[in-house]
Amino acid sequence: MEQTGEARGTGVSPGVGTGELHVDIDDALDAIDEGRPVVLALEASSPADVVAMTRAAAIVAVRGDAQSHTAIVANEAGVPAVVGVPELRVTATGIAIGADRIAIGTPVTVDGTRGMVSWATSPPKVVGIQLAKATRLGMQSVETAEIETAAGLVGDRYHGSKHRQLSVQSLSELADAEAEFGHPIDPLLTRRNVTLSHGEIPRTPGHRWRIGDIELEVVRDAAPCKMLDMEIGDGARAAMRRRAGVICRVVAGGTLTLGDPVMLGPAATP
Repeated sequence: MEQTGEARGTGVSPGVGTGELHVDIDDALDAIDEGRPVVLALEASSPADVVAMTRAAAIVAVRGDAQSHTAIVANEAGVPAVVGVPELRVTATGIAIGADRIAIGTPVTVDGTRGMVSWATSPPKVVGIQLAKATRLGMQSVETAEIETAAGLVGDRYHGSKHRQLSVQSLSELADAEAEFGHPIDPLLTRRNVTLSHGEIPRTPGHRWRIGDIELEVVRDAAPCKMLDMEIGDGARAAMRRRAGVICRVVAGGTLTLGDPVMLGPAATP
């Protein structure tokens, strides 16, 4: 059952607007051109953002007040806007408000009259499937893949391993790492097989959980890839500690597809 999260900030332009969340100006404009309403999330607005701001359904910003650039532009354009939401962070994958992670594309409502921001919360889902045919080769994204029982991801360099059969990461943990590192971290560069939309991944060895029809068993916490500092920058690997996902055994295989639902709790026993 879908639930709703909400946070309060300062309303600086009245009205209510609902749309899919975007944090990149160009992506936001593309969505608007396709006829989709957009809620634009910004650290703080600048003159370069004005075109997207005036066309957005609503705006939410980390910084600002009633005299800020965001407030002035939003009021002139009649676009609802809220600024100064406590604990709000803008990341490469969406926004973080407290413990909640709201991914790009998630429906968000901004009430500029009441100073409220609300969003839909739902179970995690698969948003990335990645594999590499050899250890030093780059990761490739696919839309679907076969996961073999007791073997792992078909076509991946770890397929057939005894314990390291599938690695899984969460965009929530990547957002925390990005906040510490200070720069975006591309999910492909972490070299994990599966990326989840959000949620705290179980880390207790022996814990069984499900992704779609696939049953997994946690083996251990995943160590950050040794190539991170070289490919992203010094400090990236340190920021990923305890946020690099988990290594799992495949208890029951099947077909993995983008959008598959995730059950983080214990898998039901037959």
